[in-house]
Amino acid sequence: MSEITPRDDLRITTMFQNLLKLKAQQEGGVIFSCGALHAKKLINEFEKHGLQDEVLYYFPHSSMRLDESINDIEYVVGKDNTLVGHTHLLAQKDIKPFGERIIRDITKKTKYTREILDGNSHSQFLSRCFKANFRAFLRPGYHVDALVDMAELSDVQDVQRRVNAVGLKTHTICLDGRSYLAIPNVNTKEIAEKIRKIF
Repeated sequence: MSEITPRDDLRITTMFQNLLKLKAQQEGGVIFSCGALHAKKLINEFEKHGLQDEVLYYFPHSSMRLDESINDIEYVVGKDNTLVGHTHLLAQKDIKPFGERIIRDITKKTKYTREILDGNSHSQFLSRCFKANFRAFLRPGYHVDALVDMAELSDVQDVQRRVNAVGLKTHTICLDGRSYLAIPNVNTKEIAEKIRKIF
């Protein structure tokens, strides 16, 4: 530790720069893990570069301890407030809901920049079905999401009810300052088949 500690700032800077390089090489985000004691300096580095809104971070842990004489969670969280509100004590039953929460959090951060101008057959079907312009956007991973401006829908709740009735999930996003209803993955076989069942 006597060799590592003096180089900690260089280590954080290197970690941050490498994360930015990985991000630049692809359209999607980067998922990575690091020690909880690095959180404060790494989050500060993101803030210093105005990227704090681009970051989601979690500190999941169990109730078990390596050494019962030390409350390592209290030690880590007590060092500063960076992890306050980001610490998650998980029992086995909590793992799946926690994973679903992370997916929702990531979904909210999705940025739609590549529109498929004529849409695809599924977004066109949705447009005809609901008499509203469902736009198709390609997102990282080659998935296509269908988005409709909620102001164009005469009855948003009816659209959501009909879409949910066939087992499709929706979420709302903000794009160019407007609220949109999004149906994800409309270019996948499973979702496309469900779309065709909308009455």
